[in-house]
Amino acid sequence: MRMHDSLRRYTTPFLVGCAIAVAPTLAVGLDNEPTPGVTPTPTQKEANENSAAAERSDKMESRKLIEKATDVVQRMRSDPKVAELLRSAKGVYIVPDFTRAALGVGGEGGDGVMLSHGRGGWSGPAFYDVGGLTVGLEAGISSGEVAFILMSDKAVQNFRQQNKFSLSADAGFNILTYSANAATTWGTGDIVIWSDTEGLFAGAGVGVADVHWNADRNGRYYGSDVTPDAALTGTMRAEHGAQLRTALPG
Repeated sequence: MRMHDSLRRYTTPFLVGCAIAVAPTLAVGLDNEPTPGVTPTPTQKEANENSAAAERSDKMESRKLIEKATDVVQRMRSDPKVAELLRSAKGVYIVPDFTRAALGVGGEGGDGVMLSHGRGGWSGPAFYDVGGLTVGLEAGISSGEVAFILMSDKAVQNFRQQNKFSLSADAGFNILTYSANAATTWGTGDIVIWSDTEGLFAGAGVGVADVHWNADRNGRYYGSDVTPDAALTGTMRAEHGAQLRTALPG
């Protein structure tokens, strides 16, 4: 009996100590169990990985947009009169996939690439999104490649100085739609609108509303925060944009 009491005297504190030591581990294990119906908060590592993935995706989309814009320019240059317009232009804003969805309330017309043209040649690309046409598209036509050839400094200044603006008669611009037979009138326009789809526009007075600077895309493309003026004065360069600058004449 004495031996059992002695064992109990030494064993009990040992077991209690083990229980105390194991308790925090059990508590940690319980804390890590997800609570039913509650979405776990992402860790900092997961947040960083998601941010990096989003940045890679956005850069890839920007490069695809530049490649599409380059294809548009090459088609434009196949017409000698359009090529001549581009040589005289102060800038060009290219929307490779302009859609009819732009005509709905809150609809987006598409993503576009803008380059300005000066004595040093063409600037690097700058990314702007466009809301919609100020007048409708021709009936039965849903989309097309569209380029806004900017023939005046006033038209380019909107892109350099404003984050949201319109290119329309209401904004003080004389806008013409391209026609191979209308070369004599081009000199009177601030902007000549070209499209690969014949009859895309319903008539004269076509313009675009809600052109806005895409700060996130421009920042990720150039690797740092960039202003519209910095991108369009040629002070910012990105290797991937060289193909588009080379495709443009002048």
